Amino acid sequence: MPGILPHVDFAVVEEPYFLETIADFEPLFDQAGKAMLVAEYTNALIGMHESVSTGTMPLSPKLVGDCVGGMTGCTEPLAVFAVCSRPMTLALYGNSTWTSPYVLSAFVALREKGLPFEVRDVDLHRREHAAPAFADRSLTSRVPVLVDGDFSLSESSAIDEYLDDSYPPPAHARVLPADVRARARARQVMAWLRSDLMPIREERSAEYVFYAHDRLRPFAPLSEAGRRAAAKLLAAAERLVPAGGGPLFGAWCIADTDLAMMLQRLVKTGHDVPPRVRAYAEEQWRRPAVAEFCAHERPPFEPSVML
Repeated sequence: MPGILPHVDFAVVEEPYFLETIADFEPLFDQAGKAMLVAEYTNALIGMHESVSTGTMPLSPKLVGDCVGGMTGCTEPLAVFAVCSRPMTLALYGNSTWTSPYVLSAFVALREKGLPFEVRDVDLHRREHAAPAFADRSLTSRVPVLVDGDFSLSESSAIDEYLDDSYPPPAHARVLPADVRARARARQVMAWLRSDLMPIREERSAEYVFYAHDRLRPFAPLSEAGRRAAAKLLAAAERLVPAGGGPLFGAWCIADTDLAMMLQRLVKTGHDVPPRVRAYAEEQWRRPAVAEFCAHERPPFEPSVML
């Protein structure tokens, strides 16, 4: 029997596999770490078959034993109806202060997908991102980095797209729109937010979004360049945010989190943001995955690289 698998994803399969003893369970683990689980024992469902078609839950040898009859010598056949796709192999490397908008994007995408993952902190102040092992893993020496088994990937928009391609519906929610034009627009917005508006990022760093302001250096009024960048951001947001409110493209997507993050740099520092745009930014900030990231405990503030 394989060792403990901390978490697994579930996807129902229709064809049953008949087992007579717990020993018959072992061959259903393949070399990729996949395993069969969830049994119908003498026509009575044991475990999760009807209640869990997708999602995540803990898995241990005891649970495996319970699901296949609870004893090694059971004589009645078991019909296994569900396959658990893989052990937890996902890790997200992010900055240890939990202030990076790009780590936020990847974190929210993972949460919205319902994927189990481990967060590993990288201390940028101590230049852990420049260490050879991390640089080799990330390619760019930047956070976030997603590790999925033997594959690693940096750059948040690439991570978001990889997750959508690798963990698609119906087992996992979308983080990018299904419609090709809406998806293209979402990618446009995401690319623009990462490549433009530099004065806002410089003058309204992400610390002002995630830390209480009494723990930070007071911010100065926006420069002329900052005011132009803010006007550009708000003009685009007024065009993008639906007149009746709600997500940009009908259903939530990761571009909503990215746009809301940039808007929060202005909202949290008292900038005059149009009511409809402000309401949109605040609504997106209440999304559970975003709220979880925001609520994470942070170390005392240190002046940091600009994020």
